[in-house]
Amino acid sequence: MKELINSFRVFKILLLVFFSGINFSIAQTTNPRPNILIILVDDMKWNSIGILNQYNIFPTPNIDRIGLEGATIKYYGTNSLCVPGRTALLTGKYGHITGGVNNVHYPLDTLALIPKILHDNGYYTALCGKWDVTFPNNKPYFDYWLCSKEVSSYYNDSVQYFNTKIPVPIHMTDFLTDSAAQLISRMDTPFFLLMSHNACHVQFVPQTRFDHLFDDSIFPLPENFQYYENNYPDFIYNDPHYIISSSHSYEMNLRNYYEMLAGVEESTGRLLDSLQRRGILNNTMVIFTSDNSNLFSNHFLGGKRRPYDEDMRLPLLIRYPPMFPDGTQMNNNFALNIDMAETMLEAAGVTDTFNMQGFSIQSLIDGTHSRDAFLFELVPSPVVNEPNVRTYRDNYFQYNRYYCTDTVEELFDMQLDPYQKINLVNDTAHFNILYQYRFKLDSIRHALFDTVVIANCECYLKYPFYTNNILSDSTVLESENFNLFPNPVNDFLFLNSSTAEIAHAYLYNDIGQKLKSFEIDFSHYKNQRISVNELPQGIYFLNINYANSNDSKKFVKY
Repeated sequence: MKELINSFRVFKILLLVFFSGINFSIAQTTNPRPNILIILVDDMKWNSIGILNQYNIFPTPNIDRIGLEGATIKYYGTNSLCVPGRTALLTGKYGHITGGVNNVHYPLDTLALIPKILHDNGYYTALCGKWDVTFPNNKPYFDYWLCSKEVSSYYNDSVQYFNTKIPVPIHMTDFLTDSAAQLISRMDTPFFLLMSHNACHVQFVPQTRFDHLFDDSIFPLPENFQYYENNYPDFIYNDPHYIISSSHSYEMNLRNYYEMLAGVEESTGRLLDSLQRRGILNNTMVIFTSDNSNLFSNHFLGGKRRPYDEDMRLPLLIRYPPMFPDGTQMNNNFALNIDMAETMLEAAGVTDTFNMQGFSIQSLIDGTHSRDAFLFELVPSPVVNEPNVRTYRDNYFQYNRYYCTDTVEELFDMQLDPYQKINLVNDTAHFNILYQYRFKLDSIRHALFDTVVIANCECYLKYPFYTNNILSDSTVLESENFNLFPNPVNDFLFLNSSTAEIAHAYLYNDIGQKLKSFEIDFSHYKNQRISVNELPQGIYFLNINYANSNDSKKFVKY
């Protein structure tokens, strides 16, 4: 009888443990800490995947799935090189703070990186692929370390598995994908996995099954498939290795690039399937992005060392249902690579005590934070005789300052000239805007603690061309029926009309939305004052209808 009672007690204890386990499991699935999977591609253009490509060159349903079932984000890098790009993503800080400013200056090993922070907060942390953030020895905060070379030969290569070098006879993309899929199948949750491809870094060596996949494809030439002719930095065409000026070279590059990307597309599908088979897809933040981009014949340039939009903009798709509902899009703010660390911390429920400079992506979407401008920086390696660059970018203009012995600047109108074909620094009609953006750059540098004194380099603006009317907008009919000043304007806009009559005025924003309409009586006073104090910063159009004419002018509010 005593044995029976003891057996019953043991059974009750086991039953309690069993149901406690069930309750714990339910609690975990109700509000567990998510796993985090970063699929990081190398040198990927932002619009080369199906969901972002208007030409539908290459369908990428696996990659697209992340954005369609989550968020598609307008996303920019703060630097267009590998080490700074990866460091910013994993620290939430600019290169001038971390010291990771180019590919020869690594940041300090003591930096608070996302894998270290998450490891200290109970996450299992793993690397599969390229590291290139600090020196490539095994990191104590990684529970799994499988590190590929900085630049892979793709076939017959090797990786560092903890402290052991092992050969890789198959294609590197396949090897890294196999390893990551195996990890997903057995890692305890929560986990952080950095799946860091070597693809699509040159030299392009795709998996043999994707050879010749795009031989018959037609690749439209870029809108800016041309040399700069005037007002450009003298050094940008000096290196023949970074000039791609023939359509044949352009097409061959893209064919090889997309063959490499086909492997990444296949890999992404395998990783999503691995998460789904284990039943943890919806509790995993899946981030698809790139460390930097690449110029493929834009301005007849190659490489990734220029402050132009094609080098600065990156793809970003995030799937995590608790934070990003299906089909979420963000195009009104600039998200930056320094925002990714903050986003991962928020998902993991870890407080930022690390002085990060970014915002959570979710906070940019829901309006808690906003960013309508950002700083971009380039610091050449010591062996490259080129200047430092700082860029101030907003939705209206981009201003590049090259730190040369001469004054070397670029100003692009991003509304009328989104492909950055014409440098406006010597257009007298834009002198006021140029002065304004010089101040904006200085201000944002100070705000972001970029106060280092930058040495000047021997360089100059080549083939300077001066004009009063470089750009014109065919949709805006300029006339002498009325003039407005000052432009840019702050509080009040003054109008002067050559026609003495009552006119109807309409104010539009830069995308053609009518903001208000009103009458202006020029019959008594040809000079009128209009308050624009309530308008936010931006570009606007004032349309005035006279009895026999209809005239418009553009102005900038700052």
